[in-house]
Amino acid sequence: MEQSAPRVGEADRSQLQLRPFDLDSTIPHDHRARLLWRAVETLDLSAFYERIKSRVGTAGRPPGDPKVFVTLWLYATMDGVGLAREVERLCTEHRAYWWICGGVAVNYHTLSDFRVDHGNALDELLTQTLAVLMERTRMGSDEGQAIYKERAQLSERVNADVRTYRTMNRMLVRGAGKVLCVALWNALALNLMRWFALASSS
Repeated sequence: MEQSAPRVGEADRSQLQLRPFDLDSTIPHDHRARLLWRAVETLDLSAFYERIKSRVGTAGRPPGDPKVFVTLWLYATMDGVGLAREVERLCTEHRAYWWICGGVAVNYHTLSDFRVDHGNALDELLTQTLAVLMERTRMGSDEGQAIYKERAQLSERVNADVRTYRTMNRMLVRGAGKVLCVALWNALALNLMRWFALASSS
């Protein structure tokens, strides 16, 4: 029997808020949060949706859309934010984070769990973003060849980027699996920042 589609709480930026403005007008059209959202929309997130138990036609409150959580953690990682409680606070106080949430309720428990529970899916996203970077730079070019060579040194680059730009001198989680997930988030964020840089220069 074919499984029905997953039920998730999707971002809806057209809905009225208690705040005196609509969500979609809170950030400029060229804001990095919008760029990141569009980039995430191009990725295959099926591995995240497959784990959702809530399905169309079944009872129960649906969980937040994985697309929202992926974008939140990537945006937070780019900002050098590594604590789920801090991301939760930003989701109530920072306009870019409001916009990403799109009315989807988040808390530090769900943020923390999502961050460290999707190792295989994150690894697949990393492969996807690497593929996009290599295609954008055309592997025959000098820059493309440089990106290909960097793949073998990815763990070193992620560690340096975390220390230098993300203001994280140590991992804030315990356990090899969780540390790997955090490292993958940072690698994804690094890839997407390079993706944006390539897009703006083309």
